[in-house]
Amino acid sequence: MRRHQPAYALPLTLLLAGILAAAFSLYVARLEGMTSTQRLALKRRQAFYAADAVVRAAVEVVSPELSRLPPPDDATSNNPALLAAFNAAQVQEVQNTLDARRPDYTPPGFVVHSSAFGDLGKRKVAELQSGPFKGMSALQQPFSIGVEVSHVGEGGSVAAMKSKVVRGTISMFQFFTFIDGYAYIYTGSGTRYAGRTHANGDICIGSGSTFFVERVTTAGGFYVSRSKGCRKEKRFHESERGAAVATRPLVDGLSQLNCNIGAASPANCVGLWAAAGTASKSDQQFDRDGNNDANDGAPYSSGTDKPAATWRAESTTRWNGHVQDSAHGVTPLRVPVSGAPIVQAGRNAAHLLVDNTSKSRFLIDPMLANEPVDVRSQKLAFKADIRILNGVWYVRDPARPELLGRPMWSDHPGTYRRRDFEDTMVENAASLNGLVMPAASTTSSSGRVGQGDLFGASARPKRFSYYQTNSANTLIDVDVSARPVLSYGTLMANGANTRWYPGVLGWSGSNWTLSAATTARSLLQATRSGFRDGWMQVATYRNDSDTKQRDNLGIPANALADNTPQSLMFNILPTNFDIEAFAAALTTTTAGELGSYFSAAPFNGVLWIGSTWPGIESGYSSLPAISKPPQFWPFQGRQTDLDQPGFGSVFGAAANKPNANIFAASELVTDPAMTALLRPRVTKTSSIQNVVFQTALPYALCGDLDTDDTKTAFAARANLTADTGTLSNLLTSVPFKQTPCARYIDRNTADTNWSPTLKGAVSATNFATAARSNAIRIHNGRHIDPAVFPRGLTIATNLPLYLLGDFNSTSVPADKPSASRSIVTNATLAWRPALIAADVVSYQSMGWSDEGALWNVPIGTSKGNLAAGDRVADDTTYNFEVLSGWLESDGTGNRDEVAYFTRLLENWCPSPKRIERGSRVIGFASVFGLRFDWNSESNGDCGAGKIGAYDYHLDIPDNQPPGAPRFQVTAIETFVRN
Repeated sequence: MRRHQPAYALPLTLLLAGILAAAFSLYVARLEGMTSTQRLALKRRQAFYAADAVVRAAVEVVSPELSRLPPPDDATSNNPALLAAFNAAQVQEVQNTLDARRPDYTPPGFVVHSSAFGDLGKRKVAELQSGPFKGMSALQQPFSIGVEVSHVGEGGSVAAMKSKVVRGTISMFQFFTFIDGYAYIYTGSGTRYAGRTHANGDICIGSGSTFFVERVTTAGGFYVSRSKGCRKEKRFHESERGAAVATRPLVDGLSQLNCNIGAASPANCVGLWAAAGTASKSDQQFDRDGNNDANDGAPYSSGTDKPAATWRAESTTRWNGHVQDSAHGVTPLRVPVSGAPIVQAGRNAAHLLVDNTSKSRFLIDPMLANEPVDVRSQKLAFKADIRILNGVWYVRDPARPELLGRPMWSDHPGTYRRRDFEDTMVENAASLNGLVMPAASTTSSSGRVGQGDLFGASARPKRFSYYQTNSANTLIDVDVSARPVLSYGTLMANGANTRWYPGVLGWSGSNWTLSAATTARSLLQATRSGFRDGWMQVATYRNDSDTKQRDNLGIPANALADNTPQSLMFNILPTNFDIEAFAAALTTTTAGELGSYFSAAPFNGVLWIGSTWPGIESGYSSLPAISKPPQFWPFQGRQTDLDQPGFGSVFGAAANKPNANIFAASELVTDPAMTALLRPRVTKTSSIQNVVFQTALPYALCGDLDTDDTKTAFAARANLTADTGTLSNLLTSVPFKQTPCARYIDRNTADTNWSPTLKGAVSATNFATAARSNAIRIHNGRHIDPAVFPRGLTIATNLPLYLLGDFNSTSVPADKPSASRSIVTNATLAWRPALIAADVVSYQSMGWSDEGALWNVPIGTSKGNLAAGDRVADDTTYNFEVLSGWLESDGTGNRDEVAYFTRLLENWCPSPKRIERGSRVIGFASVFGLRFDWNSESNGDCGAGKIGAYDYHLDIPDNQPPGAPRFQVTAIETFVRN
């Protein structure tokens, strides 16, 4: 997939060969009538022309090789001897390619005596002097290519030419918007893009008024809305095609984005903008589609692309090089790896599978057995100094970074043995294509990572998480003086300062309310709920002959209604990560605390977090074809409304049932098959209500017990008989005990109806559960302390991620480029980079409350939940870089435009201000992304208060967030005749 293609330079070579062959024939004809002196001069001139052509062709051979070969890592770059050896090895590899390809770039009638590739020495940061990315600051390594050429069979006419070629290393985040594939940039009213925009596929742009963009490069074609190169989105989007591109850099930054085409403009805007299209259907637009006006009455143009030469000249003249596509020689920007990454397929908005094999998805994945070494080394999980998997913290071993590392902390009480997909990073993990993971570590002492395994009777560290147990494996009350980092489930805000902490959800008698979780009991209770993330539209049903959506979502047919298309509910049980507490933990150097692991070398700023469930590894394949879909998380335990078979006698009289106090009689659930699922089926016309907590604790809080304590997991049910039957007692009196990890399976495999019964004795065949953390939520991240994170902070996961509240908002972005291109000192209060890399990223504003998105309560109902219009966002600032996936369009206008690729769970209209400053990368099709039902979920974004812009600090290569993926590009600086 990413390997060098041998015929890359052949078209140019053949063209040069044809020209030189004709010149050679003319040369032979002219020789007969010349004197010897004239013949010699002509020979030399012809040899010079041939050498010039050959060195240019050699550059075409070398350029993709230089882009493919990986750059040196930091350790190599900082060691002159290692760097010299590294460069020498790469020079030899390129030289081997030049030697092997010499016949391709040797013109007829001539001999290429030598073609030498060499390293010109010290690297430097400078602007690229040529090519599509001219003007970008890059860490440059100069090389030389020299050739000697003469006529066949004739001596004395050898011509030599040299070229200086630089390989520049640029960051993925030196673009305001980078899309690894097709880009549909519909921006609403008057959105403006400072910085560069790049796509590895076609770009289609437009707006209802005018879309302002500073600079565009695309490896596909450049199109304006309604052109044939645009995908068929909803017509009301495609009819809005106003767009303008700058003709010179925005030296004054954002202030120059306020220009108004056709009106009196400030002096710094005169002559700056040239139109690419207009909002009027009848006016000319300027893109590759040469015949759009002939079909203005049709939804999409059926015109023919202009010839490449015509378009290349027209666009260069019109925009002064600020619009370049494949006709200008732009090729896809890829992270340099020679091996083929093992990746999972994503989904589009219709839930159909999308191939990710050529995309950037592998960067956020865990390390896999048998994957190419160069692929592994690019992954953020490989680069991370701290890895957290299923509640276990590991510190990276610099000598063996491919392993999970040394365990520092575990949320699993007692003893816990790593198993299944956790062993992807374990030494000597035998596997089949990285899919089948061994259980070897489950029988070895090194695989035991429970709290009891790591600490025995010793004191537990305080700052890792809220779930510290004693030597008897009983949870103890958290030390509030040392606020830990990790929690699970529900959060609550503390009020004026809006910091979020674990919050327990309870019934006040008239509504659900959150209160602080401060005791061991309340902390565990808080882990049994989270928030809802929309209703996924599924146009399928039990008897539907088209099973694609059903199969891709992993939904058994018998979990659906007979003949009614429906939606599925997605309940999120998050792993909550507290940035503020994380910084405090890193500065705590007491033995066993987090900071003690970084006394010799500081934390490198990269953190990877993951959790697993059965089937999460499905779909990994090293083949281009998609094998099978990845599996969504399983249903979250026993999410029953307590009015199902097996509970009817628990509360006695109907009046004592909690449902009677919460829901109207018409809202009671009567179908037990519905309530057994994480995502209960919900018809468009029904209102299905479930109690907003689950009976099982998250998987990270289970342990491997020595005895088969079959009653532990659901002891709550047995003890309900001793309660008075009120919901208050249900929420406060139920004992919490450790759950055996053996119970956490996808579902009872013996249950063919996918609705395990609650009747009968509690046994291994009827109470298997699967309460799994299925997302990461970042909170308390307004200040990323530069004293703790001098190079910034990167948080990566292969799961969905939610940003709660302000993130990096105390960092001050740059509104315009630095004239000196000076490197910013990150160890100041002024600015620092921050990267969030995830499967999909969603926003939760400063006004978010988990009370407003209760599990299993449809939006728009008045009982126990806020209606869509009432869940209103508050002003929130996000200063960060993002690498994530999205749900590509299915052709029905699903709001998959670039402007909406980060997802919203609240109503942001009309007044809330959302500030997004930094860089955004859409790297792949999301594997676990959810399509919203826009009719019933808010997700509103009128755009009136939105500010989105590039942070020009990122122009500087040294200012990238830790572990930032890098690209290799080449530029030609000189041609010299010897």
